[in-house]
Amino acid sequence: MHIILAVTATAQISQKSRIVQSALSKGQARASASLKRDHLGNMSLASFHYEVFGKVQGVFFRACTAEEANNLGIVGWVRNTSSGSVEGEAHGPTAKLALFKDFLQHRGSPGSRIDRCEITREQKDLLELSYDDFTVRR
Repeated sequence: MHIILAVTATAQISQKSRIVQSALSKGQARASASLKRDHLGNMSLASFHYEVFGKVQGVFFRACTAEEANNLGIVGWVRNTSSGSVEGEAHGPTAKLALFKDFLQHRGSPGSRIDRCEITREQKDLLELSYDDFTVRR
């Protein structure tokens, strides 16, 4: 019975995420942070700043990061730094941000080498998201 409840809860979360993704991808009207919050229901929202060190420039790290964020329904941005690292901000459902942190800390792009990832400025229990989408900054 516990497994059925967990599967049902996961399906409901996935359905809510698909609704938000559908609204964004169809371009019906750019979803505002409050609209996203309504569709996400009781999910807790959070954010963090990150900086990833290692071989992360010139290996499609930013593009892969944006793709992963979009797949997870995370909003924010990513950019190269002058010191050779990659930094950014991520905002979204707490559970999805945990998956995104794993990507940043351990996976990255196929050609990257992640030496370390610093997560800072973590905020929990946000009332709304600060961005409408995830962008690669130049």
